[in-house]
Amino acid sequence: MVLLTPGQPPPDDYYRANFQEVLDFVSTCYDSALQRCDRRYMAAFREVPVTAQRLLVRLFMRRGPLFRMDKLAYPEVGDTTVAVASLVDAGLLVRHPATAADRVLGLLTRQELIQQFPFSAAQLGRAVRRGELEAAILAANTDRRLRAQLATYITWLELNGGRSLERLLLLCFGTTRQDLSAFVLRDLGMQRYETYPLGHAGGFADAATVDRHLAISALEDWLPRLPHITGLHVALLGRLSQADEFRPTERRRSRLLNELGRWHERRGDPDRALACYGISRRHPARERCVRLLRRRNCAGDLAAADALLEAMQAAPWCAEEQTFASRQGGKGRRQAAPATACLPMSDPGLEFTAGAVERMALRELAAGGAWGIHVENALPLGLTALAYWDVLFAPVAGAFTNLMQNGPHDLFQEDFAHVRRSVIDLCRRRLRMLDDPGALLLRRLEAKSGIACALCNWRVLSPEAVGRIVAAMPRSHLLDLVDTVIEAPYRWRTGFPDLFVVHASGGYEFIEVKGPADQLQPQQRAWFDRLHRLGLHASVRRYHA
Repeated sequence: MVLLTPGQPPPDDYYRANFQEVLDFVSTCYDSALQRCDRRYMAAFREVPVTAQRLLVRLFMRRGPLFRMDKLAYPEVGDTTVAVASLVDAGLLVRHPATAADRVLGLLTRQELIQQFPFSAAQLGRAVRRGELEAAILAANTDRRLRAQLATYITWLELNGGRSLERLLLLCFGTTRQDLSAFVLRDLGMQRYETYPLGHAGGFADAATVDRHLAISALEDWLPRLPHITGLHVALLGRLSQADEFRPTERRRSRLLNELGRWHERRGDPDRALACYGISRRHPARERCVRLLRRRNCAGDLAAADALLEAMQAAPWCAEEQTFASRQGGKGRRQAAPATACLPMSDPGLEFTAGAVERMALRELAAGGAWGIHVENALPLGLTALAYWDVLFAPVAGAFTNLMQNGPHDLFQEDFAHVRRSVIDLCRRRLRMLDDPGALLLRRLEAKSGIACALCNWRVLSPEAVGRIVAAMPRSHLLDLVDTVIEAPYRWRTGFPDLFVVHASGGYEFIEVKGPADQLQPQQRAWFDRLHRLGLHASVRRYHA
């Protein structure tokens, strides 16, 4: 690992070394998931000169898809003409690809367009806007003619093997949301990662699984086009109908099905909405099905809704679903209503921007001698991470299979605690033996602060805030809270009250703040119910106009 210094250029071989790390990792851990073209791509990269490798990686990190050769200048590459020739000969770069002409025009400045196409510019006048000029040029010429003319002025390049690059990065990072910039953040010290045992293969057991993941990712780009392309919804549902046992892909597939179902609902098409929700495995699919079935009010539909509610009560997917099933099914224990204080707005002209009501509540509480902080879900999740850090990064098979993970793959899966039962029980016994578990949390905060963790918002978890929180909470309350989350992180990741407050009397309280038009959401009700059952202090502070 090469550490970077802010404000100073990286070593000549820095970016190439990062990509080489990707190739080495994938070759070692995911050889069975590579296609033949991926291996050819990797071999071609390794065979070109080092300067050509450096240029190619630089282009990976730039915004494409096309690049002007006369705009390429990197000190570590030297003569870009020679480097480009090597990459073109190796099939890693294409010179003058037959792409749409408007993409090539986009490489030129407005002044260059006027110089190259003076007739079109003269027809429109001096004050012509760039977009109007491009439209006129495209209207007066074929793509082939434009490319031929532009090729005499500039050389444009395009990366070849983009699909292989996409697969290599996915296999390295386990997600399409990370790229080579992750190395920069790591080496600048802006992002640290825990040391964890790395498994091989993981969920990407073969090339077909990789392609399935990328195909699901590509479908996300089509959702915004639903209103504009006739029949697109049918094609999307067909592509999404096949279940996938690879859980990261299955979660994304179900989320897309839910979004497609909501689109049909908004268009007044409950049958198609039910078709989408019916094959989704993610909340709120079953809740939406119950609501739609009841709305149709047919005997068969009502019976199906009741059966679905029973299934939700027996095995809820999350706390929100459990709350909905208990309320709608008319069975089971009713949730206790949280204590509520109704107060007038101290600032009637308050603009309801994000966090405005919470800040007003903190000012009022501070005026009465209290100390408080706006924490929301960062509090229970962060305290749980500090208490059960060894559980989060335990050496469980398949949990860590990629570089730079911020937690195990199954952190928000239903069986997270089940597969770690012995480790959780051991950590719980150790915590229960401590006279002051809060001191352990503070020591761990000092040791781990800044390390990437899916449960930790380090901007909120300052030593001062955590110190005040663990000092104010009784030992049993603190342990009961973190025990709740570690048993089912997928259920308790959202909905926690907004504020943590220590009153002038010394007692603490979790407070949910609601403006005049706000209502408690199902997941918030579930948290209040759990806090009430555990004996933890929580209430609602509701403002009215």
